[in-house]
Amino acid sequence: MRKTIKRSLSVLLACLMIMSIASVALADGTAAIVVGTATGEAGDSVAVDVTLTGSGITNGVFKVTYNTSTLTYVSASSLVDAEVAEISAGTISVAFAKTTAVTGTVATLNFTIKDGASAGSYDLTPSFAAADGNYHLEADGLFADDTRVADVTLTAGSVTVEEGETEITYGDLNDDGDVDTSDVIILLRYVAEWDGYDEENYNIDAADLNGDDEVDTSDVIILLRYVAEWDGYEELPILD
Repeated sequence: MRKTIKRSLSVLLACLMIMSIASVALADGTAAIVVGTATGEAGDSVAVDVTLTGSGITNGVFKVTYNTSTLTYVSASSLVDAEVAEISAGTISVAFAKTTAVTGTVATLNFTIKDGASAGSYDLTPSFAAADGNYHLEADGLFADDTRVADVTLTAGSVTVEEGETEITYGDLNDDGDVDTSDVIILLRYVAEWDGYDEENYNIDAADLNGDDEVDTSDVIILLRYVAEWDGYEELPILD
């Protein structure tokens, strides 16, 4: 009798194991989530597409992480009505559930590059519930109906921050925001080749006041006349 009970329990456990395995069956085929790229300067707004490829995918949940010291997440749009939300600092969740297969652009993520952001490339990384790509949460993954897709390739994107052009205030050699006699003195000493009056200590790019790609006595004369408010010397540079 005991042997019969033991056999029955063994069969029951085996059945439960088979049912458990079947409940998390993986679909044949492959899929890919690809995060795009964008380029901008500090203060710019950028948009990055997140695309999906695969066959028969109707549901999905995944994350995209980003660098919060460089980017500010603003909003998202989606042609497939995906629910997109920042669930924690630097982590955006993308979720969709459709009755027909989804492919192409799932969401467009909109960011602002923070003022003062250093030039460089900053990753936008797709993932499931864990950074290693394993499924640690039941909901995360791509699904064909109720069956999880077995092979999903995740490709990171990036936002590249470029150096912005520096605006030159012509005549302001000491970068104090004013063009006055102190700048005239600096320019005179630079042209006279005084020690310490060079490109390392002063903004000599602001000293070419006639656009001839040289800094010499002609620029000194123009600056003197500008500071003295001569007629015709109201704005710098003087390019005529």
